[in-house]
Amino acid sequence: MRQPALIQTIGRPLSLLSFFLLAFVTVATATPAHAAKKPVYASIVVDANTGDVLHAVNADTKTYPASTTKIMTLYLLFEAMERGKLRMETPLRVSEHAAAMAPSKLGVEAGRTVIVRDAMLALVTKSANDMAVVVAEALAGSEDAFAQLMTRRARALGMKSTTFTNASGLPDPDQITTARDLAVLGMAVLRDFPRQYQVFSTRDFVYEGAVHNNHNKLLGRVDGVDGIKTGFIRASGFNLVASAERNGKRLVAVVLGGNAPGWRDTHMAQLLDKSFDKPFDRPTMMASLPQKPAEQAQQPRGKAPIANAIKRRPGPPAPEPVIATSEPEPAAPVYVEDQNGQEPTIADLVSDDAAEAIAASGDWGIQVGAFKIVENARKAADDARRQLNGTLGGAKPVVEEMRGRNGLLYQARVVGMTEAEARVTCRDLKKRKIDCLAVPPAINGAKTPQQAAHAARRL
Repeated sequence: MRQPALIQTIGRPLSLLSFFLLAFVTVATATPAHAAKKPVYASIVVDANTGDVLHAVNADTKTYPASTTKIMTLYLLFEAMERGKLRMETPLRVSEHAAAMAPSKLGVEAGRTVIVRDAMLALVTKSANDMAVVVAEALAGSEDAFAQLMTRRARALGMKSTTFTNASGLPDPDQITTARDLAVLGMAVLRDFPRQYQVFSTRDFVYEGAVHNNHNKLLGRVDGVDGIKTGFIRASGFNLVASAERNGKRLVAVVLGGNAPGWRDTHMAQLLDKSFDKPFDRPTMMASLPQKPAEQAQQPRGKAPIANAIKRRPGPPAPEPVIATSEPEPAAPVYVEDQNGQEPTIADLVSDDAAEAIAASGDWGIQVGAFKIVENARKAADDARRQLNGTLGGAKPVVEEMRGRNGLLYQARVVGMTEAEARVTCRDLKKRKIDCLAVPPAINGAKTPQQAAHAARRL
């Protein structure tokens, strides 16, 4: 079997208003005016065992990495741990600069400490910007110095078109990358730190009683996917670097510029399925794997099951490859209904961190019907509440007006749940032959999830 190649080698409505003001206004004000154009769509799929490019669209077009930046932050953290500079229980100080980072963040106060393990897991799951700075300052003294180290390491790995200016991926016009370069980075993690790579499969992380779910929704849902990182800023769109292994074959894939998390995830799953179906027995391109940079420690001892085919191959970087497969850009992203047949919700249409907050909020509800007579709607809402048998103590029946094509309608709802509670409740009620729909919180008066997401982006 040919050895792997890196890619220069490879070819309640208003209760959530404050959250959205923070999540979206921060991005809007931090994003340079010239970057406010439509995000660039780009994608690439690489056979990690051979370095062959199985799919590529705009793979060398420069765009913004967003929080996929944290893959490099974690790469350098793994390196420091391997060299013995840091251990899992090493305390890291939270500076005022780190504590002041924009969300997503763990929210640790300045002057406190966080152990390496918690910082690492917060980066992987919550994509915590404050923890990215904590790690940067611990390894290089300052975030600026760390960004220079990140860029140097990117060049050493063969990421020819990438420049880092911060450790988190927060908007900066000079922080740029390509789909090809991010595939390089994903393969570098697999090659150099196969044991540490397994942290990217962490589904959730508990810190001081709060649960932080991984933004990578493909984990556990798409066959073989075990990492690695999502990203979003307005200028980049919704990004994802993913890796999957099936029957001993491993792929690294990148999708950049999605207009919704749901579309990005569906598109990635389709690319992986299609690429795994392609024949692997006739390589289309040869390329050699650069050595690990000289200043790094010796290669990890032993093998990890998830990366047992990722090995070293000595030699200098290969010439710029010819992309093996060039395919047209897909049609404009359109969200498709999820596997449960539910209509898309706000959480499907906004940023990963916003989705996390919405899902955990208590502003969700269920709808059990829409009636022309208000008394009928009240009765239906009351009956549905009684069906819950006290399992949701904070839930209450409500009737909301809606003007439809045939005049005024009254929606019978029970509200005061998290997203998970609403969806489980609806499944239970449907088993009892009661129509039910999980409904997300409204934002700024919007009546549909799409309108709400649009309203949120305007805030």
